Amino acid sequence: MARLLEHFPEAVGLATPAVHERAVFEIADPVTSGYWKAIFAGELPDLPVLPEVLTGDTIDLEGNALQVISVVQGDTEHSTVLYAPSIAAVVAGDVVYNGAHMMTAETDQAGRERCIASLDRIAALNPRIVVAGHKHLGAPDGPDSIAATQQYLRGFSRIAAEQDSPESIVAEMLALHGDRANPRVLWHAARAAVAKRA
Repeated sequence: MARLLEHFPEAVGLATPAVHERAVFEIADPVTSGYWKAIFAGELPDLPVLPEVLTGDTIDLEGNALQVISVVQGDTEHSTVLYAPSIAAVVAGDVVYNGAHMMTAETDQAGRERCIASLDRIAALNPRIVVAGHKHLGAPDGPDSIAATQQYLRGFSRIAAEQDSPESIVAEMLALHGDRANPRVLWHAARAAVAKRA
């Protein structure tokens, strides 16, 4: 929000109560905030800005209704997507990925199944446009990314159950999805999957 407001000072950030609560946690928790500061060294503002809490589930944008849809699981719990029925478009945030490795470190097998169910909910909207929260540069904003995200999650769950080390999980996933961007996230997810067995 702080970076957006530098360029668009009149903008207002909105978040569902659950997402707002998570944002407060991300800012206040020293481990979490330290992680993001290390990942994006020198890029994060010194003073973060929180969004306002959204009341209701619709945002009016110049006479067009945008539906805020809460889903149980994306790469974190309590994710949301934005649906613009007038153009059959979904802005999917951290629920849909397109050509990029997925952040699954905060999930386990059950969490990934919940994410797959969230993706079913998005697919049921029959969108023509799907803007993924993370995507490979130049990837098209089409609905195929929904099923591709589900396929990735199913593959990760299977491989994480079969392999004993982060290295072997990464090797198997790269054999299936070597063309995806951001393998660093895959390494993080593989380490987390192994650690959760202990």
